[in-house]
Amino acid sequence: MATGKEYRVRLVCPQWDYDRWVVMRLDLTLHEVMNTFWDYHCPVHGPQHRMPFQAEEKKLFPCSSNS
Repeated sequence: MATGKEYRVRLVCPQWDYDRWVVMRLDLTLHEVMNTFWDYHCPVHGPQHRMPFQAEEKKLFPCSSNS
């Protein structure tokens, strides 16, 4: 069984030419996610190693049933 939480993480190039949202399942708190350096590739400026610009826990919405 998978552990951890799913987070939506926004990685932004420091020149603001590129940003990308990624979904990650991690055994970290939101505070830890925001304070961790992540490796990603900017198609304009190449490899980056930065903290995320934004992150949030991905919420699962329950299915509604019309019984």
